[in-house]
Amino acid sequence: MLKKPGNVVEKMEGLEKKVKEQEKAIKDLTPPKPAFKNSDSSTRETRDELHTQRKVKVNIPITESEQDDVVVQINGYAFQIKRGVDVEVPESVVGVLEDAKIMTYGQITRADGEGKELVAQESQRIPFSVKR
Repeated sequence: MLKKPGNVVEKMEGLEKKVKEQEKAIKDLTPPKPAFKNSDSSTRETRDELHTQRKVKVNIPITESEQDDVVVQINGYAFQIKRGVDVEVPESVVGVLEDAKIMTYGQITRADGEGKELVAQESQRIPFSVKR
């Protein structure tokens, strides 16, 4: 039995409409690309500045919970620092590591012995040592 051409055309038009709807839905889900002005030139300037700085040897220890490399970014220029190895980095990278703090909270017994109180303590987010 032969199908009428009109049915095929209608089905094709229906499929084309569904494809367009799906493409629109995908486009709506796709995040916009960030618009950075002069990102290439500022990154190059940062790179050049960092390469002229005095180098410092640092060591970020491997721990049970932290074994991955540490990435430090300064104005879009990234340094990947391997844990457990002495690595030479510019002074600014050491500054970023020093500034990376985390606030932890613990309980201590109150001075009057009546229960416990919450105490905040600031510590290094990424413990490291400087090798001289």
